[in-house]
Amino acid sequence: MRTIQDKMLEFCITPPTEIIYDDEIHRFKNDGDSSKNSWYVAYDNGKFQSGAFGCWKLDISEKFCSVERAHLLPNKSNNMLNNYLNRNTLLSLRKLNNKAMFRNKLMKDLTAQQQKA
Repeated sequence: MRTIQDKMLEFCITPPTEIIYDDEIHRFKNDGDSSKNSWYVAYDNGKFQSGAFGCWKLDISEKFCSVERAHLLPNKSNNMLNNYLNRNTLLSLRKLNNKAMFRNKLMKDLTAQQQKA
């Protein structure tokens, strides 16, 4: 079974030492970063782990599941993976994107104000 940490490493993201499977967004510093540019959200239903992770600095956003879809029965795949990967992950990604968009707009506005001054 794959782990979310292994998948992060494939994308040059050094994962935190402990992954918390609580359906919440967690931010952390990637190796060499001075701020928390990386994030993950992870789920564990007892049968498999799933979630998403990424790094704003590296422009990475990926989904994760510890089992391949082909290993699940068709109706389990539709119900379980779609519920965990699609609905919850997309909601979490929307929250992250909204925060990132707000932060970017704020930084642009502040930069424009500083240039005018």
